[in-house]
Amino acid sequence: MEDAEVAFIRKKVNKDLLIYCGLYVLMILVSLGIAYAGGWKKLEGEEIEFHPKMSLSILITLLSLSTLSVYLPYRKNLQKLRRDTQRKLKTIEQLTISNKQFIPSSRTFYFYLPSKVKYTIEVSEEDYNQYQIGDEICIEYSKYGHHYFGYF
Repeated sequence: MEDAEVAFIRKKVNKDLLIYCGLYVLMILVSLGIAYAGGWKKLEGEEIEFHPKMSLSILITLLSLSTLSVYLPYRKNLQKLRRDTQRKLKTIEQLTISNKQFIPSSRTFYFYLPSKVKYTIEVSEEDYNQYQIGDEICIEYSKYGHHYFGYF
């Protein structure tokens, strides 16, 4: 992988990691806020039935769900991108153009490809006119995260 491609993926990882961390902190604050609200009502002298064991189990459950809801998407998405930045490998796949499409409203041109990673790619008008259905084209993407870089 070229340095610019690695830098692009690294920037995406950092941005997504910031979002995941923000969500995790928000979920922890909500979990603690619920416990705080219940304790506050008890301190104010309102008649509520307070069960410390049950409250603790609910708090642990909420914190566990918060952790899993952030960790599992991280594991599925960001870890692959991090592996891409560490190993710096990319895949070049040679494919046959199965269909072409022009969208007049946005003046964009697309090739349809028989790839498991990238089904359609947007191409320039020049390439759209130059290549025909059945011609071969190569696409490149990161090995683990399957982040598309381009075609040639």
